[in-house]
Amino acid sequence: MKKILGISLFLFTLVKIQAAEITNLYEAEVPVRSKNLSTAEQINAEQQGLQDILLKVVGNRNLLNRTYLNPILREASNLVQQFRYNISDENVPIFHVNFDPQGVKKLLVQNNLPVWGENRPTLLLWIAIEDSRKRYLLTSNQSSLFIDRLKKQADMRGIPIIFPLWDLEDQKQLTFGDVWGNFTTPIQAASHRYPATVQIVGRILRQGGNTWKGRWNLYSTEETQNWNVSGGMTQVLDSGLNKSVDIIANHLVSGSSTLQSVIIQVSNVNSFTDYAKLSNYFKTLSQVSKVQPIQLSQKNAKFFLEIHSSISDLASAISYGRVLTEDTQKKYDTDNIDGNPNNSIESKKNELLNYQFIH
Repeated sequence: MKKILGISLFLFTLVKIQAAEITNLYEAEVPVRSKNLSTAEQINAEQQGLQDILLKVVGNRNLLNRTYLNPILREASNLVQQFRYNISDENVPIFHVNFDPQGVKKLLVQNNLPVWGENRPTLLLWIAIEDSRKRYLLTSNQSSLFIDRLKKQADMRGIPIIFPLWDLEDQKQLTFGDVWGNFTTPIQAASHRYPATVQIVGRILRQGGNTWKGRWNLYSTEETQNWNVSGGMTQVLDSGLNKSVDIIANHLVSGSSTLQSVIIQVSNVNSFTDYAKLSNYFKTLSQVSKVQPIQLSQKNAKFFLEIHSSISDLASAISYGRVLTEDTQKKYDTDNIDGNPNNSIESKKNELLNYQFIH
């Protein structure tokens, strides 16, 4: 017990694991007419801000039916932690508001809506565009209205995105035609260098005037999906990003109120620092309500997790990250912990998941 207590105290002194962790989920910016709002105008701005927050935190647009939102939006003023006014680059007053994360989560649970935590997968976007003049990829070193639009949508959805460098290393792996044709082998080979677990491949063709046609493919550890869309460029771009986030959130967002527990054993844990990083990582997963470190020995670690989702949903969330990989080779003795066969956690015969820490 002293050993575990010492380890637990040590965890508080270390920073969180380096992962795609979104830090502004509960902040919103709403354009307003001036810095001197009436009471009614401020309430409207707070409700609009909260509605923007709910899109990021619930994750799936299809769940944000206005009927479900109204009871939550009525509580907007009570959830405000602080607000201020800014001025945008276009000289428009902006109402910047911060909401209480715990209060928002509590209301979502009370209204049977899911909560998506701060730890989220990064999306790598391979987008090939052809218009009447040229063919090109969207890349990280471009200045483009298309890229600005995708970044804005990603911020609205609370999801990190990156674009390829399209440097010599990328061009050795694939061509514009590979992306245009959605040839998965070279795309996956070129994607390996990037810190992303989801690849979005888009092909966008200008059909004439302001009409564009898009074909989108999503590749993740869980599934592959594709869809087509036609319309203005904004509509086509928004469809690619928004539907991708809806699909991912459907796998990752926890909406169950039933609690169960699981023990996760991790190999390749080389230090107390690794141990602390893992503990903090588990706390960022939306499926996890409690994390209890229970063992560190011989480069293996054990954690007791209390979750409000299915174990398969937890495993799915872990698979989207770049922190752990499933360990199918190594088996561990789960009959006792620290040599104590009467340990109360282990005696419950919790399900066991085995992983390897990725350095």
